Amino acid sequence: MHAANLHEMLALLPAETRERLVVLYLDLLGPGLTAVEATLHQHPAQAAQPLHRLAGGAAMLQDHGVAQLARSLERALLEGDVEQALAGWPALQAAAEHSRQALQHRTPG
Repeated sequence: MHAANLHEMLALLPAETRERLVVLYLDLLGPGLTAVEATLHQHPAQAAQPLHRLAGGAAMLQDHGVAQLARSLERALLEGDVEQALAGWPALQAAAEHSRQALQHRTPG
């Protein structure tokens, strides 16, 4: 993730909107990602939709790394390539964790 892009985009928003978006995105990066992981391993075909949601949320907040990785996994699942999706999972987890930490340690306001 380019934390600067994410922080620059957030800085353009009113404080209340910014905080709501951050809370929603942190939910996608935390519990949301945990749910994707469980679905990916148990019912891979059903993981495409939450990955699509994650990709959209990440793109909206200019978190290009997470968006690109989530799209890649979603595409693999839609094409029936579960092995590729599982192989890409650790990179998505790492990028999401990096973004989560960057958001939690951001300077408010």
